[in-house]
Amino acid sequence: LDTVVMMCDFAKTRNDLESCSDADWLLIIDADEILLEGPTTLIQEIVRAEELGGDGVGVDIRAVDDQGGKDSGPQSRLVKNGSWRWRFPAHNQHIGGKHLILGRLSIRSEYHSGAGRHERSVPMLLKLYADGDPDSGASRGEERLHSSFHLAGHYWSQNLYTDVEKWAQRAIDIEPDVPELAPVWTWLAIAKLSLHGLDDAIEVVEKALEYHQGYPDLYWFRGAFAIAKAGEVDGEDPRYSMTRTGIRDRLHLIPEIMKRLGLPIAIQHSVPPDQ
Repeated sequence: LDTVVMMCDFAKTRNDLESCSDADWLLIIDADEILLEGPTTLIQEIVRAEELGGDGVGVDIRAVDDQGGKDSGPQSRLVKNGSWRWRFPAHNQHIGGKHLILGRLSIRSEYHSGAGRHERSVPMLLKLYADGDPDSGASRGEERLHSSFHLAGHYWSQNLYTDVEKWAQRAIDIEPDVPELAPVWTWLAIAKLSLHGLDDAIEVVEKALEYHQGYPDLYWFRGAFAIAKAGEVDGEDPRYSMTRTGIRDRLHLIPEIMKRLGLPIAIQHSVPPDQ
């Protein structure tokens, strides 16, 4: 049994542990995780990956926490030894592989509460950002982008909008057009709405669309903000008119709003309009 001391860096710890093994393939499981399939399926997946020329197998992660559960999709958890490595101390990424095969394995992950993950990850991300001097090379810039994006996400999950605004803006200032990081724009829009008002939120969405025209969530926000803007004439707070009830009460405005935005729309009534 090889033991490696955890020093506030999940990537380094995992890399050090994996270097202790001389096996051809590695199955990576955390202490709060369980592989749902048996050893026969595991061996079959390794054989299949070898036949297909793969150096990794995507394993579905079924996360369960105090707020329910979700399937986070496949991760490279069954890999050929020496071909992959981890980077970033928190929200670490598995890189270096050449050919990931989608497999039939799944892992059940018993996550801690959102607050617990926040307390564990934020200090690592703050340190990563502080250490990521943008003048010291491209990799340092990537560290700042990674940390600022995930800090914005953590603060978003805690409804800490002042911190969301700070870190989302820093991520956008580094790389505004990375498709994988497009959600940071929607986090910033809601932070602006909560802190500064509807006009600032609309400005963020319009700016985001200059970089991410293919991101569907931005069009939802654009329409929702337009509905909220229409409600402002009645003196309503847009933070409340954007709720489910507020939007439902303004469905009759959608055709005119979509027309002004230059977007096509087709409406089919499932019940008589007067109901």
